[in-house]
Amino acid sequence: VVSLVNRVTWNVPLARSSTVALETGGRLSTTVGLTFATPAGPITYGNIGTSDWLDLATMLTFSSSLTSVLGVDGSGTLLLLKNWYEAVEVRAAMSCNAETFDAKQLKANLEPKQMDVDLGEKTGFQFVQDASRLHVQVHVRPKGGFYMTAFQLKLEYGAELTSALVAGAAWADAGTYS
Repeated sequence: VVSLVNRVTWNVPLARSSTVALETGGRLSTTVGLTFATPAGPITYGNIGTSDWLDLATMLTFSSSLTSVLGVDGSGTLLLLKNWYEAVEVRAAMSCNAETFDAKQLKANLEPKQMDVDLGEKTGFQFVQDASRLHVQVHVRPKGGFYMTAFQLKLEYGAELTSALVAGAAWADAGTYS
């Protein structure tokens, strides 16, 4: 009896706002579930990556609409390479039938490495303009186990930007940023 897969469910563990938020080169493991149509009713395998008789890499093809921003390997692990201003579509499709798939629209937003600074939002798109203003948050991440007491930041921008507003800064604890 041949049972066809009638649904692919790609589980991408994201904290908030469909955002992949990692350091540059950070990897995010995912899982894939398949639902088979059988004469007795649907049978669902929640994570075929742990199956000893279903081969994830053979059964599914993973892809990204913008591999220079958000890559994906043959096991469905995502690789964050840089920030981006539009959603990136990632897709898990059956290798034998690309019409059976699950796709996600994800936002790529880098987190700062230790002793680095990140400009923009922590989740969602890096920069979000509100009417005629662009509010830019500054997040500083100290080295783990240490407190940062001061930093200097030089921002260069075009002549069309006539003013900059600094609302304040805070960091909660050594090794974290906010």
